[in-house]
Amino acid sequence: MSRRRRQRQRRMAYINFAIIALLIAGGVAAFQFLKPVPYDEQTLCLLSDELPPHTAIILDKTDEYDESQADLIADLIRRSRDRLEVGERLSMFELDAEGQFDPRGEFSLCNPGRGGQVNPLFRNPRMIEERYATLFETPMDAVIDANKVCEGTICYTGDLFDPERSKYDLKYYVAMGKELREAGAH
Repeated sequence: MSRRRRQRQRRMAYINFAIIALLIAGGVAAFQFLKPVPYDEQTLCLLSDELPPHTAIILDKTDEYDESQADLIADLIRRSRDRLEVGERLSMFELDAEGQFDPRGEFSLCNPGRGGQVNPLFRNPRMIEERYATLFETPMDAVIDANKVCEGTICYTGDLFDPERSKYDLKYYVAMGKELREAGAH
């Protein structure tokens, strides 16, 4: 009887060892899979060999709009900002009153993500929300407020006809163009 008991205990020890090894391997794999991707501190873009999807908005100050049109266009720009996925880039350029284009841009950052878009095991959602407000939302709002008189233009780099792109397809950009036109842009 003691021999059977020792064999049973040995078998249970092997099973427990295997379970512990699997749990450790699963934990290491989960840590590697779930850890956040590093990002560039200046542009807030994820460090990757691929360029992020990019929306460019050109603010045209050669034409004048009334206050309600400018507010509608500013609202459209903010809605475009709010639709960005984490890592997608938004740039705002200006065409001044003389028609000169500044290629450096007024604003060009990637969406760093909001607090609800991060894994709370690896990042603090409150801190991420503060970073979003400080480094992305507030600077963009300052550019929008400084350029109340503007014309919106949509520019996108990518394949609009790719059927795999369910969110930013041709219908999305046609609808955005119609919204700009209704807001008074031309």
